[in-house]
Amino acid sequence: MAHIILKKDLPLPPDRTWSYLTNPDLLAEWLFPTDFKAEEAFQFSFKVSSHHKITGEVLTLTEPVNLAVSWNMPGYPRTTYVWWKTSRKGAGCLLELEHSGLTGLRGWLKRGKIRKNWKKRLEKLRRCME
Repeated sequence: MAHIILKKDLPLPPDRTWSYLTNPDLLAEWLFPTDFKAEEAFQFSFKVSSHHKITGEVLTLTEPVNLAVSWNMPGYPRTTYVWWKTSRKGAGCLLELEHSGLTGLRGWLKRGKIRKNWKKRLEKLRRCME
């Protein structure tokens, strides 16, 4: 199974970073427009384009440390999973992201594109916090 693990130093502490992971208005600034709510079992969607959306469900959350969601992407037939973890690092925090469930040849082939997109999004998140 192919999975992606990324780490990003962010300028805000975990409690303030948490808002960027759970507040729909802030999520729209760096990820996609969404109806997300930080409630276990909440089913959400991200509007990727006028014709595509990512859907998922909040699986676990422990404010402001841990958030895990299912992640159903357009063009990929299986459910994948995204997990965010925050930890204090100096005055800011370290954000860890793991995207798992990318199975088979198709998952392995899509892994590079998905990884590149996550890196771009995490950099955009850092810029939004400045």
